[in-house]
Amino acid sequence: MNDGNDTFIKQTTYPTDATPRSVRVENINGDDELDIVVANTESNNVGIFLNKGDGNFTDQRTYSTNSNPFSIIITDVNDNNKLDIIMAHRNSVGILYIDFI
Repeated sequence: MNDGNDTFIKQTTYPTDATPRSVRVENINGDDELDIVVANTESNNVGIFLNKGDGNFTDQRTYSTNSNPFSIIITDVNDNNKLDIIMAHRNSVGILYIDFI
């Protein structure tokens, strides 16, 4: 995190599944805090780290996908005012509708 003096404090790491390839930051659960979404390519899943509001994140919660997600975009694709995760796979495109968070 930036400490406000153009420097960063100590790095904090959060474990992911195999081969995290794409990362996005969005307010996934509507709590006005930015969350982290990662495409775990070799594990065939997308991981979500929810912001605890204190500069820390929850452990990764994973959601299965088709083979090898490598790129993600986050937007509301079904007009329900909730963000959804669109991911590119090796041979397809998939959508995770975030009605479950």
